[in-house]
Amino acid sequence: MADQDESGFPQPNDDFAASNPFASPMTATAGPQGRGYVTRADEALNPWVSMWTKPRETVRQQLDSNPTQYVLLLAILAGIAGNLDNAASASLEVAVRFGQLAAAIILGAISGIIVLFVFSWLLGITGRWLGGVAYAKEVRTAWAWAYVPYVWMLPISFAMALLQAIVGARALYGDRFVEIGESGFFSFDMFPIWLYPLMLLAIVIFIWKTVISCMAVGEAHQFSGWSGFGAILLACLLLIGVFIAAAIPIGILVYSLSFGV
Repeated sequence: MADQDESGFPQPNDDFAASNPFASPMTATAGPQGRGYVTRADEALNPWVSMWTKPRETVRQQLDSNPTQYVLLLAILAGIAGNLDNAASASLEVAVRFGQLAAAIILGAISGIIVLFVFSWLLGITGRWLGGVAYAKEVRTAWAWAYVPYVWMLPISFAMALLQAIVGARALYGDRFVEIGESGFFSFDMFPIWLYPLMLLAIVIFIWKTVISCMAVGEAHQFSGWSGFGAILLACLLLIGVFIAAAIPIGILVYSLSFGV
């Protein structure tokens, strides 16, 4: 059993955690209004596994011990996993489909890093609006480790993308899937039966990843998971607002150049 501070939280035994600027306050007033939202485990955790069931403890362990550990790797892997759906087209040659797969991997890795840095910066801002204490660096660690469910799904996603690159979407999913997909419409009966369990698994993973993200952000900011959800929602709204604000003058400029106004 680890030594505990006066608020009952196990204290890390390593020197790095004791001097780490990302570590939580070791006092009874840890967290907003002294509610003690700092969550530490009694034993060392394997973050690749414990993030599924102990997201707050896992994030706190990483912040207290090694905040930058695997952060970029997690962002790269999650970015690749999220971009593999765009890997190959149904009507292209095999060589071209493999080229698209390679491009999807490269662009996914780059976009994963960009999204991590931009969104964690926004979460640092919106979290402090709600009374949190974290800045972008702490939130970056929490947000990166919340990608763990997507990383676990990566082998399945890559296997599907690789198989699609080899045989093509038509052979893999059927003619109806390709024809409806190319028409721009959506229908639940466009998918082959064997794909439905994977789709259900993806939905469950997405929902649980959302829960984990809220709790991870909450731990970084030292407030509740519901407040973490609020910070994420505000960050999304803020990002949408920035895109709209940027799109309006660009649209006006394009219109003016096109019609000579």
